Amino acid sequence: MLLFVFLLPLVILHSFGEIAGYLAWQWSLLMLLSVVKDLP
Repeated sequence: MLLFVFLLPLVILHSFGEIAGYLAWQWSLLMLLSVVKDLP
């Protein structure tokens, strides 16, 4: 799951370009923060 969160932006970056890739990285960081925040 965690690996998928990091691989997805790379796929988007190659598919749609830099702007979409940048937004995808922002999204993945938010997802990562939410996962870490949920940990006890």
